[in-house]
Amino acid sequence: HQIDCDIMSAAVDYADGAPLAPVLQASNQRETWNISSPQGSMQMCFDWVEYSDPTGASANRTAEEFELELELQQGPRSLVVAAAAHLAQRFGLEAQTRSKYERGVMLLEVFTDETTSSPPERQPACENVLLTV
Repeated sequence: HQIDCDIMSAAVDYADGAPLAPVLQASNQRETWNISSPQGSMQMCFDWVEYSDPTGASANRTAEEFELELELQQGPRSLVVAAAAHLAQRFGLEAQTRSKYERGVMLLEVFTDETTSSPPERQPACENVLLTV
């Protein structure tokens, strides 16, 4: 299967002929709500993300997390920032700036053999919902 994509082409060029293999599979189930007010509108998405080893070699290499994402559709940025602050305070949510891929790599410790830093501390699955704005 041929993929025509600048980013994919750059990755293949960077690998300089070495075989490329997937390191992470992320499966996402999403519920979406559109929220409107006189000040503007935003979309709120609740994601249930499951991370796994794409090779299937390690059934134990899995993790899951939940993410609440707010995206401003119309109006001032302060609208979504205020909503995020309210939700974070009310439900004890942690703001998140890392992508799903970055979080999955950390949760599954995909590259721990290649780095000298200690692996991140694991959080029990389903305890934390991350907030992305």
